[in-house]
Amino acid sequence: MCEPKRPVNIHDSYHAHVYFDNDTLENAVNLCEQVGELYALKIGNIHNKPIGPHPKWSCQIIFSNQHFDELIPWLDENRNGLSILFMG
Repeated sequence: MCEPKRPVNIHDSYHAHVYFDNDTLENAVNLCEQVGELYALKIGNIHNKPIGPHPKWSCQIIFSNQHFDELIPWLDENRNGLSILFMG
C-alpha cells in the first residue's frame, strides 16, 4: 500500500481548511484551537454550513512557510479522521 503524498513547502503562505460535520464538530474545534495555541496562528471562523466552494462545514488555518514543515505532520497525526485541504 502506498503512503499518501504530503504537501511540499514551495510557497510563502498557505491556508488549510479543516472539514467537519455535526458529528465531528467538537473534534474540529479542539484541533483548530490547539493549532492556534501551539503555533500562534490565525484561525478563521467555525462555519457550521458549507461556505463558498467548500462542500462541508469548515474552519480555516492561515500559516506561512515557516510553520509548514512542523505543522503539516502535526495536523496529520492529530486530525483524528478529519479531512484537511491545504492550499498555497
